[in-house]
Amino acid sequence: MNKKEKKITIEAQLLIPLSELETYLWEKGDEFSNVSDLIYNKNSKMAEWKMERNVKKILVRKKLDIKIKEFNFSHNSSRNISHGTAYFNATLKGTEKSLRKITGETALFVFDWEKYKQVEKSKSNVTMSR
Repeated sequence: MNKKEKKITIEAQLLIPLSELETYLWEKGDEFSNVSDLIYNKNSKMAEWKMERNVKKILVRKKLDIKIKEFNFSHNSSRNISHGTAYFNATLKGTEKSLRKITGETALFVFDWEKYKQVEKSKSNVTMSR
């Protein structure tokens, strides 16, 4: 990483089909019948912890210097494992270059870079006008 590259913090969202989420969350010896049972009836914190651990592994494997500042389960589109999607909110910190590698419409996390740039531009315009 170039020392001149500043780190930014963004709030992104991880969307994952429930059928896929179940494969990430289930470990030998776990006592839940399905992923909805774990998220809603048992403890969503356990699901958050397991998913955050999996995301950290992906970041290490991709050799990205990105820190997860916060990671929380938000909601499911449905409890039906065949078509439901789980939504996790994440606060990520890293260089824009690194963050762009895992965010976007077809990436691990969903993040609207166009909107981010517009907000940053409007912030700088307010600062300049003072």
